[in-house]
Amino acid sequence: MIYAFDIQTPAKTLVTAKKKTILRMERGLIYRLEIVFPPGPVHLLHLTINDALHQVWPTNQDADFAGNNDKIEFDEELDIDEPPYELQAYTWNEDEAYAHWVQIRIGIRSLVGVPVISLLPEQLAALLPY
Repeated sequence: MIYAFDIQTPAKTLVTAKKKTILRMERGLIYRLEIVFPPGPVHLLHLTINDALHQVWPTNQDADFAGNNDKIEFDEELDIDEPPYELQAYTWNEDEAYAHWVQIRIGIRSLVGVPVISLLPEQLAALLPY
C-alpha cells in the first residue's frame, strides 16, 4: 500500500506555531518514504515527521526537511503496530506572501492478519519434537 498526503501550509506559519497534520494509515511496516517539494517554496517550507512525541524523520532532532523542486526518498523499516495507526507531520512556512505545499508518500506493508509475534520456519522446527 502507498499512502499520499498533500499538506498546504499558509504563509507566515511560524516554527513556534507549526501546523500539525495527522497521517492516518493501516497497521503495517513502513518500508519507503518519499517527500516531494514542488517548485516554489525555495527552502522556506519546513517539515518534520513524528511518531507521537518522538521525531522520527529527519532522525536528528535539531533538523528538518526543506526543499525546492526536490524529492527526498529513502527506504525505511518502521513498525506502525500500535493504535492509533498514524504519524504526525509538522510544517511551518517562512514565506511572507505565499502558501506552499509538500507531498508525503508512505509505502507500507500490511500487518493485518499477521501475528504480532511470529517464528521463522527454522525456529518453529527447533520446537517440534520430531
